[in-house]
Amino acid sequence: MKKRFSFGQLLYHDKLMMIVSLAVAIVIWALVLTGPSNVSERSIPVKVTVDLTNSYVYQSGLRVIGNAEFDVRVNVSGVWSVISRLSDSDFRVRPDLSAITGPGDVELSLSVSRNSIETDYDILSVTPNTVTIVCDYWEDGTSFEVETDLSKISVSDPDHMQLGEAVIDKTAFPDGRLTVEGPKTVVDKIASLVARVPDEETIADIKQYEVEVLALDASGSEIDIADCSFKEITGKTVNLTVPVWVERTIPLSYTIQHAPSGYDLEEILSIEPKEIRVLGAASELEELAELLKDIGTVDFAELSLSKPTQTFDLDLPSTVRLVEGATEATVTLDTENMSEKALDLTVTADMVTIQGEAGSKTVTVAQQKLNDLLLVGNEASIEAITASDLRVTIDIGDAPTAGTKAYPAQLSVAGYDDVWVSTTDAETEWQLYATVS
Repeated sequence: MKKRFSFGQLLYHDKLMMIVSLAVAIVIWALVLTGPSNVSERSIPVKVTVDLTNSYVYQSGLRVIGNAEFDVRVNVSGVWSVISRLSDSDFRVRPDLSAITGPGDVELSLSVSRNSIETDYDILSVTPNTVTIVCDYWEDGTSFEVETDLSKISVSDPDHMQLGEAVIDKTAFPDGRLTVEGPKTVVDKIASLVARVPDEETIADIKQYEVEVLALDASGSEIDIADCSFKEITGKTVNLTVPVWVERTIPLSYTIQHAPSGYDLEEILSIEPKEIRVLGAASELEELAELLKDIGTVDFAELSLSKPTQTFDLDLPSTVRLVEGATEATVTLDTENMSEKALDLTVTADMVTIQGEAGSKTVTVAQQKLNDLLLVGNEASIEAITASDLRVTIDIGDAPTAGTKAYPAQLSVAGYDDVWVSTTDAETEWQLYATVS
């Protein structure tokens, strides 16, 4: 016998009633969310960028100076199930660039549109509905020499120290100039660039700083160049080395070659200046003093009555400043009580001294003639000397090769220690031919 269906029995079926209740709740929830009475509003944050790149004003040279990105909010309405899914990528907020006609502050109105396939909502407004930008023409390249300002730096011992010339690391700009790129109204105001040490400080030795390069106008006032850049460097800082200079007096000295032994050389040779006074780093001055102990060689063979001086460059480093003296020194021969005369010499083998090591080889010197030899020295000795008093020395070196060859010759005067032979008027050095066999 079949059981009769009873609706009342269903009411007492717990599991079935739970399923039915859940289904009904879902249907009701969906109706509430999507029903016409469930319209909501929402404000969504969106970033707006003012980009002139593809505009006419960009082609004319105008640029946005400073801030070009703004935060706005797009206000929408619609059923919550739709608007709750919206994000900033669903909108396109555009500034109206037609308001830009020249440099200055410009207020741009904003418009907003949909930017996705989701369209079942209304756009109410964008807040704020305008943004303000600053426009200016762009200056691509005006260069200025970078100066230094050490006005806030002092030395610990002013009586014996002095700030040296600051040195900027110019690796990136060897010519010492930086090119400013930026708004024309700003660049046009710049009169100079300066690397300035910003804080007061007392130093006793060389010190390095990383300092900002500042722009100054014609009156020396600082200009805000936050919107500018330098073409040659990244950022706006450079490395600056500030040396501390000390003062030192350095005597000058030299070496002597081919000097006659009969003279007191300190009496017949003088140097001017005798010393120099310089400013520089202590370590550099120590090295310089060592170098100036020998500024060069005074060769008596190059001195005569017609040419009584020899001049030497002192080659001071660029980081050393000359306070007193000169950048060259001259050694002068005192020619008082001296005279000179020229002789022709016929050289014979008995006049020649051979220097060097010939080994088992034989060295012979044929008779030759040297013309216009200039003798310089004591008046009485010069008067008495004859060609027979002259001697010649040649240096053949060690293990010379066989054959006839010209060798440099040195001349001296036998029996007279206050006379020398000068080459000042000779066109070339003296040479004698010797045969090695």
